[in-house]
Amino acid sequence: MTTTPSILHPLRKLRWRIGWRGLLLTVLGLLTAVAVAALIFYFLWHARPAFWKQAQAQYHTDDAQQLGRQVDQAVLTEQKVISSLYGQPGRYTLTFTDADLNAWLAHRLHDWIEHSFSPKPPPMLANLGSVVVQIHEDRLLVALAYTHKKWEQVFTADFTILQRPDGQLIARANRILGGRLSIPIGPVAEGLEHFLREYDLEIWPPLSALRHGTPLDPRYPPNGWYDGRRWTIEAIKLIPQKVDLTLNVEDQHP
Repeated sequence: MTTTPSILHPLRKLRWRIGWRGLLLTVLGLLTAVAVAALIFYFLWHARPAFWKQAQAQYHTDDAQQLGRQVDQAVLTEQKVISSLYGQPGRYTLTFTDADLNAWLAHRLHDWIEHSFSPKPPPMLANLGSVVVQIHEDRLLVALAYTHKKWEQVFTADFTILQRPDGQLIARANRILGGRLSIPIGPVAEGLEHFLREYDLEIWPPLSALRHGTPLDPRYPPNGWYDGRRWTIEAIKLIPQKVDLTLNVEDQHP
């Protein structure tokens, strides 16, 4: 009986050491997993779409000749739209490449925003950075940079755009990404709706239709402008790198 304590004492000491080592290894493993997850989240959140990075290199260049060609392309794209929407009533067929749209977004969008709001644009638009589109078959990708006081991010929205045989349009937001991380569409749509109501802005198509994929009225605005003019999208077709659009400009004056 006198030998039992001498045998149990080393065993208890060994178990105590193994227990603390196991606990320490467990804690270190959890900390490592958290650090790896945080690192993955950081890189995914700060990732930039390839087509957006390519556009930054193309449209923000120090080459004066290339820059001049882009500005000319942007102005021609704008004039094409203005001459159709505000020209004589009738049917207009327009074709835009994503290069046309991206040139306008790079060199004319911010001027348009500044001249549309007085004395200065609302913060959401004032903080808007580069906007880039990429056209696929029946799909449109829109990537935009946004700069806040404490952070900046590039968001990407993936839209499906179709036209039904009865002429109604289907435009649905499939997903929204911050970097490469998916963001719930609901809160984003609610935030934009609040912004539009706050600044009494009219947007087409309605955000609810983008969120739920419900049919859109192809007439804009449905009741016409103050001068009786109304635009109707009669046909829209997206193919890789290009969109074909047929507009009917109506004069509703009797």
